[in-house]
Order: sequence, then structure tokens, then C-alpha cells
Amino acid sequence: MNARILVVEDDLHIAALLGRELVHRGYDVQKASTGAQALGCIRADRPALMLLDLGLPDMEGSQVLRQVREAGSSLPVIVLTARDEQHQRIDGLRAGADDYVVKPFDMAELDARIQAVLRRGGHPVARGLNFGALTLQPDGVRMAIGGAPLTLTPREFQVLRRLMNNADHVVTKAQLQDTLTGFHGDTGGKTVEVYLHRIRQKIAGHDLEILTIRGFGYLLRRIPFA
Repeated sequence: MNARILVVEDDLHIAALLGRELVHRGYDVQKASTGAQALGCIRADRPALMLLDLGLPDMEGSQVLRQVREAGSSLPVIVLTARDEQHQRIDGLRAGADDYVVKPFDMAELDARIQAVLRRGGHPVARGLNFGALTLQPDGVRMAIGGAPLTLTPREFQVLRRLMNNADHVVTKAQLQDTLTGFHGDTGGKTVEVYLHRIRQKIAGHDLEILTIRGFGYLLRRIPFA
């Protein structure tokens, strides 16, 4: 079961972007835009971790955190704060936050901090990875597309997993060749293109495509709506 993250953020644009990135990284996401909503979600749904913005419209994030701790909850909490809010960061940590991240933050760093806090709390961090119709199962060795198992050879799997881990970013041919290091036989550029051709056939008909960016590499992306 994927860890459920409660995102408490009153900026709906930031909340949407953050939620999308977390889902892509394999978490289940719940959102709240006020302190009252956050407290209700915690009581009703018992999330695995809360990402808490300190500047909420109805109360300070530190007040939310104090109420959570006063209720006896050990819910892991990471505070999201702006660079000029040092006093609020200190208030958040004193109120019982487990960690904090300064906006604007890098998603890879935030993900690493989430995993570290979950591990400290004894919560399993194994999770799947989702991108469009494509899912990498939590065991890291199986994929599904549109909810159905996706049959891949070991080399095809490694190539697609590399593209999926870097979805919406260009992966060079050299990087894909490096992914195949350790396999017997030819892993040169032409071989990579053969695997990409096979993968394209297997994901055809879904909301994904692999683009060739000439002179740069390959890009896994969602097919834009017309």
C-alpha cells in the first residue's frame, strides 16, 4: 500500500503541482487548504505524513501542528516555508515538526526527506511509480499499463524504467546504453533503438509516447490532448 501524504497548502496552484509530482513518485495524495480541513483529514483518514505550509488562511501552520501534538498524535510532519520565514521555521520545529523544506524546493530533495522521515517513524517506504497509464509496481520489477500487466524483456524493462524515472526529461542514448551495462551481447546505439521500437509498440494506444529528440536523446511524455 502506498504511503498517503496530506498536503496542506492554501495556494491551489502549488498544491496541484506538488500533488501531481508526489503521485508520479508513487504516493497517494490528499489535500487541504486550511488548518481546519487539515485537522479533519488527520482525524478521519490517518495519513502517513503531512506536508504543512505555515501560512494558512484560518490559522498558523504551527497552531495546526500544536493541536496535532496535543492530541497525542505522532504523525510525521514536514514544514514547507519561505526563505524569509526563519522565525516560523523555528516555531514549527518547536511545535513538533520532524523536518522542514524551504520554498522553492527541489522535488528530489523533498522526496528524500519524506522517505527519511517515514523510515524514522517505522513506515514502509516501498512504493510504486506512476506516469499516465504506466505503473511501476512497488516491488520494482513489474510494470502495468492501463491496469493490465505489461510484458517486457529484461532489457526493455530497464530501458523503460530509466525513461519513466526521468519522465518529461530527455534521457540520452549514452545513458540508456549505460542502463544496459551488465547484459551480455550488444548494447550499442542501434540495439537501444530496437528496444525503443518494441516498447513504443507495447505502449501504443495509451496516453504515453516516447519522442526522439534529435541530437539529444529520448523523452517519455503524456500525449497532449488535441
